[in-house]
Amino acid sequence: MATVVIMPRQGQSVESCVITSWAKKVGDPVHTGETLFSYETDKAAFDEEAKVDGTLLAVFYQEQDDVPCLSEVAVIGTPGEDISAFGPHADVSPAAPETAQAATPAVAAAPMAVQLTAPTAAAGVSPRARVAAERLHVDLTGVTPTGPHGRILERDVLVQNMRFMRIKEPSRQWKH
Repeated sequence: MATVVIMPRQGQSVESCVITSWAKKVGDPVHTGETLFSYETDKAAFDEEAKVDGTLLAVFYQEQDDVPCLSEVAVIGTPGEDISAFGPHADVSPAAPETAQAATPAVAAAPMAVQLTAPTAAAGVSPRARVAAERLHVDLTGVTPTGPHGRILERDVLVQNMRFMRIKEPSRQWKH
């Protein structure tokens, strides 16, 4: 029976994680305890280990993708198993993303240009960045994102705050 691998939640405030690298490829044998992929939150980096033995049948996110916590990331099972019930889209098969990408290259290129030029709702704002923006009263629409896929990170908010921070002169006090 196929086993789904989910993106773990690493704390109550963590909404998503970025996959930094894959240690296994589709079709590779996987053993319990082996590292499948590495990922990071705003605060730390982690490795996700296989919980079962089998073969890596499908991978639903690539390196540098921002993955919502508790989302299905991959499937481990035996070759030939039906995995159509798994994944971000229930009808995803290992060949489907390549076919869809080859059929519509212009459509795939257009969103990338948007992500590079301006932050989008899909790119998101990290939880720490959102808290910092609220605390410092920084408007996120003017922040230049430096995170993966145009994501706004805490350091982006701090840089924006420093740009507009004004240092006031101390007021003169009269001595009597």
